[in-house]
Amino acid sequence: MVLPNQRHAKIAMEKGELTIARKVLTTIVYREAREAPGVVELGGFSIWKRIMRFFGFPVGMRGVRVDLGEGEIGVVLTIVVRMGVDIQELAQLLRQRITDAVRTSTGLEVNCVDIHVASVRDELPALRAAGISDPTSEAARRFSFDELQKPD
Repeated sequence: MVLPNQRHAKIAMEKGELTIARKVLTTIVYREAREAPGVVELGGFSIWKRIMRFFGFPVGMRGVRVDLGEGEIGVVLTIVVRMGVDIQELAQLLRQRITDAVRTSTGLEVNCVDIHVASVRDELPALRAAGISDPTSEAARRFSFDELQKPD
């Protein structure tokens, strides 16, 4: 049974007990979700969290909630996806990656991975703001035949 208010997951072992902090599990889930192709950012837009961050209040890792239980965990992700991504395929990939990473790192079973898509975003405006041009327009500029090249 997954309980939302626990801070540690306890695993009974042969000669003692292993305790894993929620922050460790949150970090594993955050890393796996962040590295998935098609995920632009975690968390979406929450004005209250942004205000809390502005004033220096800790709000945890954005977009990831981990609920702990006896030998199992539940995960809730809030993500922003890239325009044109198959959302169902991305959700399936995220579930698999998170389940495998948590099981491999800690031995805990992931009971469920709930995914909330907060927004869909086109990355091209962000690339242009960072000084990176759109690859298609760059290729069109390099290979344009509009200008006649004069022989030297």
